[in-house]
Amino acid sequence: MKRINISKRINISRIEWNIIVLILTFLTLGNLINLVYAESFEFSGDIENNLTYTQSNSLSTITQYFLPPELNNTIKLTLNLNTKRDNTPKTSIKVSLYYDTIESKTTLNLYRGYISLKKKSFYLLCGKQNITWGNGFLWNPTNYISSSENPLDSRDPSFESKGINAIKAEVLFKRTAISGILVPKKNIEESEVAARIKICLSNYDVSLSGYTKGGKKGILGCAFSGNILDLSNIHGEVSFTQGNFSNVILGADYRIFPENYGVIKLEYYHNSKGYINMDEYLKYYNFGNPFILGEIMKNYMYIGINYNFTDEILNLTDFIWNLDDGSFIIVPQLNFFIYDNTTLSLKADIKGGKRGSEYRMDTSKYKLTGKLIVYF
Repeated sequence: MKRINISKRINISRIEWNIIVLILTFLTLGNLINLVYAESFEFSGDIENNLTYTQSNSLSTITQYFLPPELNNTIKLTLNLNTKRDNTPKTSIKVSLYYDTIESKTTLNLYRGYISLKKKSFYLLCGKQNITWGNGFLWNPTNYISSSENPLDSRDPSFESKGINAIKAEVLFKRTAISGILVPKKNIEESEVAARIKICLSNYDVSLSGYTKGGKKGILGCAFSGNILDLSNIHGEVSFTQGNFSNVILGADYRIFPENYGVIKLEYYHNSKGYINMDEYLKYYNFGNPFILGEIMKNYMYIGINYNFTDEILNLTDFIWNLDDGSFIIVPQLNFFIYDNTTLSLKADIKGGKRGSEYRMDTSKYKLTGKLIVYF
């Protein structure tokens, strides 16, 4: 009988076989953990397939190159392991493995890995963790210690930013919370320290915070959020750098169709560090650093709409408008909850404005994304 080489017939490379074996191994180990150590550990995760098509039809302002349409497909395996015992230090680990099927590249990221301890009103967390201060929809001037991400990423239901190695302590009182964060570095000049006091006043939460890096760069900030009416909320943040006005946001949301969880969101952002125009920005642009859209110039407006067509179909539509150069991006998104553990997301990124403006400075005019996630 003739032996058939399966890997050759379906054209699966050695790297792809290794990825498949690794996924099956982790799933098997995870099920064993849930069966044998169910009282002590909790194992979960998801497998995500992300297919993206980018249409380019203009010359890039940044690189001066014209790029053809691009198709990318990535597979991401995310694993979560958490301890469950009370009255003991708890451990939480989150690891993601990316595989680009087009370029056959594999990337391993540690998103979270920390030990936490809670004793009555005291909470201590050490390790790689997510730090989210502030209450803005897209921008957070008082979130001093965070990894730089595209503001619109936060609107993706499956998005989670990479953690930061830090030590965080928090003391809780009846209507007050005091927090402190230390980000240690090799040199004390690079170490970061932040502190915040948050107070609940009637229907409003108000916080005062401060940040310093190496004891030299000082930032002070304050934030508030609360209800005006039963169906609306407002929020705001402002930060000051060494006595000078820095960044500010002011936003609100209103539930227009409460029975369908329909919400419209508005947010204005002023970035005093932003450039006056794109020509000024390109003079100082470092080609080794990625640019972050929505952070380059000074004034932005955000409009977001959430609406549930049914219990299984959620619509998210986002619009960011650069008030300085008139460019914009519209991101309509549909999320389908197919099963209890399966979701399908369809999204489009559509950019507009004059060529050379912020949202038209690269070659891409629009991008289509399909994402399938299976949770376990």
